[in-house]
Amino acid sequence: MLEITSKSTYSEDQGAKRGVYALLGVKEYWQYDPTGDYLEPRLQGLQLIERNYWPLPVQERSGSDLLMHSAVLGLDLRLEEGQLRFHDSATGEPLRSHAEAEFARQEAEQARQAAKQASQAAEQARQDAEARAEEELRQRRALEARLAELEQRLQHH
Repeated sequence: MLEITSKSTYSEDQGAKRGVYALLGVKEYWQYDPTGDYLEPRLQGLQLIERNYWPLPVQERSGSDLLMHSAVLGLDLRLEEGQLRFHDSATGEPLRSHAEAEFARQEAEQARQAAKQASQAAEQARQDAEARAEEELRQRRALEARLAELEQRLQHH
């Protein structure tokens, strides 16, 4: 469970919700204070052990940045310049935010549309080339027929 804390929810996040989540068996309880007004550090993780929450260790800390690990998610949670980011624990690569994923989706859709247009243009070019080849063949056959006709006239004269 991840709670975004605020002035209006801080005491409830620290008290009642925490107790309810423990009763429900929520294995990890995370709190994030995006404004930095209520929590220090701004990201805190708790793990459920014997129906009580105990702090998860901070793995790295540098200034306001920190790294913690969620065994439940199998991800690292990083606070970088005040922003919470999820990272793949194995690679260290950040997961895309919603905005980044949407941008990537839009780029992929544009690439798909461009590929579709290129495919349609190639198909049209192929059809045009076939039509030109058929027309040239028709003209060649007409010329050959005319030549054969003229040769036949010459033989009879």
